[in-house]
Amino acid sequence: MDSRLDGLAPELAAVLHGAPPTQLWRIVEVACSLALATAELNDPRADAAFTWLRRGGRGDSAERRSLEALAAELDRSAGAARPPGGRDGAPGRAFAQARAATALWCALGEDPLRAALECLYEANHAGVDLDVLRLVTSTA
Repeated sequence: MDSRLDGLAPELAAVLHGAPPTQLWRIVEVACSLALATAELNDPRADAAFTWLRRGGRGDSAERRSLEALAAELDRSAGAARPPGGRDGAPGRAFAQARAATALWCALGEDPLRAALECLYEANHAGVDLDVLRLVTSTA
């Protein structure tokens, strides 16, 4: 299973490919917590979805659908804030928050490997350093 994380950090993806499902679920929970904090995403929809994740929630749910809407709103805000014809140097706050919301959305998927691969990719783009994510995978 190739993922965006395989292209970004192949050694990190390889660790996830070899991890058991219970460890993958622990990894996504910690990665989501870091992404939400790093991006300073404070929204009741994200809070409800994270609570659902911590309780073992997976798959299609009202929390996941509302999180998808939140990520879309934040992506639109990030696009509107971008200068015409160009990109700003560092990701803006709305972009980081959209990536954090998407990391959480990915974490709520049913397949633990796919959830982990995509969640960590998005968490990194929310501002969580790859070295921190490597530490998370080695200690979860």
